[in-house]
Amino acid sequence: MVKKNLKISKLIIGDGKPPIFFPDIGTFFNKNIKVAKDLINNLIKSGAEVIKGEVLHDPNIAMKNKFEESYLMNNGRIKYENTRKLIERKIVSLDKYEKIFSHCKKKKIPFVLSVYDFKGADFAYEIGASALKIASSNLVHLPLIKYVKKFNLPVILDTGRSSYEEIRFTINWIRKLRINNIHLQHSPYPPPHPISKHDLNMIQTMKKDFKFTVGLSDHFNGTEMLYAAIALGASSVEKGIINNDIRDDQDVYHALNVNEFKKVNEMCKNIYFAMGKKKRFLKKKDARHPYR
Repeated sequence: MVKKNLKISKLIIGDGKPPIFFPDIGTFFNKNIKVAKDLINNLIKSGAEVIKGEVLHDPNIAMKNKFEESYLMNNGRIKYENTRKLIERKIVSLDKYEKIFSHCKKKKIPFVLSVYDFKGADFAYEIGASALKIASSNLVHLPLIKYVKKFNLPVILDTGRSSYEEIRFTINWIRKLRINNIHLQHSPYPPPHPISKHDLNMIQTMKKDFKFTVGLSDHFNGTEMLYAAIALGASSVEKGIINNDIRDDQDVYHALNVNEFKKVNEMCKNIYFAMGKKKRFLKKKDARHPYR
């Protein structure tokens, strides 16, 4: 049986419950606190149940080397950027992060934060995050996973760019630590990788093998993967959120404009309810086809 009823604040994630959409403001606001707050306000007005963010405050999570991050721009070209320099231009001080996410508390909406180090995890807990996310880059960062256990918060574990055996290794290790409040995320390769790299069938496989609820962290230029994942049993979906002023940058190519969130979220819920039951049984009084 899949572990059911994982609670994040008052939200319930699991089989038999509508999927939760995690709209991720990430670092798309590029250090502009007003833009971050505007994104949050627009998401709340559009019916968001939770806000997803991150705590990227220290560039030293990346070594100073020549390793490059590649991402697709809106013109279809691939951009290569030094990973350390990319993080340096994205980092936000903890003071500014507190202003952003205290705004969530003021608006009484729960928030979930990706954390990359111990200090960021402490901060996320202290300001009231309802759950912590371990990013795909940290799937085998066992000290960090062990560290966040002490907060007794739900943990979202992103499995992107990892082999199935690496995922199994981490899950087995988590079980030894007796961390049970885990929500897994299937995270396909982002563009420019081909669509065949999505492997959405892994959602059902991970639910069966690991007995945890499973969601999708979406990296597709469009919304159809969200809908397909829900039809396959995903309990949550996550997607980057941008506004009209945000242009070519990391992950912008496959992000969702905040003005589209309401409609897309409604469609996600509709697909869940349309899946219905696995068999139809009718009572005598229930209507049949009138042409009979």
